[in-house]
Amino acid sequence: MNKENTFRALKDQPLFVERWQCRFGWHRWLKWSNLEQKGGNLYAYQHRYCADCNEGQSRKLKTDW
Repeated sequence: MNKENTFRALKDQPLFVERWQCRFGWHRWLKWSNLEQKGGNLYAYQHRYCADCNEGQSRKLKTDW
């Protein structure tokens, strides 16, 4: 992340896309987060974000606990 995007992130403004691939949906994803449980024991959620544009994804997993 460059200096301009750092200041924009601190001000809660949208970040500039630094890689041209992000504009076409080809992201460099970071690792999935730890499992989070919300509302019961049936499902758990995970999140991940692009290292360049900070776009996020989430997934819902069925647990066997």
